[in-house]
Formats: sequence, C-alpha cells, structure tokens
Amino acid sequence: MIEIDLITAYTSIIVLLAAIVHSIAGFGFAQVAMGLLPLIRDAQHASVIFNLLAIVTNGRVLWSVKDSFDLKSWGLPVIGLIFGMPVGIYFFQNLK
Repeated sequence: MIEIDLITAYTSIIVLLAAIVHSIAGFGFAQVAMGLLPLIRDAQHASVIFNLLAIVTNGRVLWSVKDSFDLKSWGLPVIGLIFGMPVGIYFFQNLK
C-alpha cells in the first residue's frame, strides 16, 4: 500500500479544487491555490508549487486559444515585462 504524506494529500486536494474553479469560471486558479496553500505549507514552498502549476495551466489556456491569438500584438508588452519585472523585483526587495 502506498503511504501518502498528509500535507501532500491536502496540497493535491487544494490543487484539484483550484483546477475545478478555473475550469468552471475560466479564472481563479491563482486565487484559490495561493489563498489556501499557505495555510498548510510554508509560503515559499506554496509559491514554488503554484508557479510550476501556473505554467502548465496557462500553457493549456494558451494552447486552447492558439488559433485566435496574435503573437505580434503581444511583442511590446512582453518586452516591457522582460525588462520591467527584474527592476520591479529589485525595487521591492530593497524597499524597507
């Protein structure tokens, strides 16, 4: 018989709940997952788990709308993100 750690089981249930909310509403994965995961896990670990799952979830959403998606119109915002995010992270880490 397979032993499952209780924290892992709770994490799986929270991820399942977040996925169900996302599939019904079209959004809400982040709100549910990051609203509940820090209650049972360290916030840093919850953030890592969520980010890995968010890549998969958002990749699936992007794949489902790939025929309607115009990649060229997203060029400028993505460039802004690439340069702006590290500056913002640095700013908030040094804000005290």
